Amino acid sequence: MKKLLFVIWLFPLVVYGGTGPAESPTQSAYIRYTSPPDGYAYGMVWVNVTQKKSGAFVQVRKLQLVCFSGGKKKIFADGIDTTYGMGLYPRSPWFGKNDKHITIPVSNPVEMRKGKVTHFWTKRVYIPKEYKKCRPEAALTVKNAYVQIGLDYWPGFDSYKEGKKIKNVEAMASRWYTKTFSY
Repeated sequence: MKKLLFVIWLFPLVVYGGTGPAESPTQSAYIRYTSPPDGYAYGMVWVNVTQKKSGAFVQVRKLQLVCFSGGKKKIFADGIDTTYGMGLYPRSPWFGKNDKHITIPVSNPVEMRKGKVTHFWTKRVYIPKEYKKCRPEAALTVKNAYVQIGLDYWPGFDSYKEGKKIKNVEAMASRWYTKTFSY
């Protein structure tokens, strides 16, 4: 069984990886914000996974939001002992309508479904202004799948409940990981 176990931090987001599924609008890595822009004070790490071949699965072992202040590292979101949110979305069109949200215990492997994108996320966490250079980190076991990790900033903890026009800002996303390697 081929497994992918890795921890991703800011610079490998841009350097490593490959082309993702054709339906994805994001084929290359990007970094827009390393710290929350004005009006945004919450962060959330996410992972997209979709089937590359039959028998695909992923096990999320860790998702973390890490930020730095004065050279000191602080972990704001650490999902080791928590339950992640998970959404199941159409692959074509990418993240189309009819999504289904569920929660999963961290220890459970999740089988990928044909024609679907599985989207995992941490809880939103407050980031004090003195913290800069935030990055997502993840440890995953993956088989026969495309994997992408990223970070979003939000204006509040419950932004969706505050109104339809209040949305996230995509801070950064990795390239798509398709090969087996260890970090």
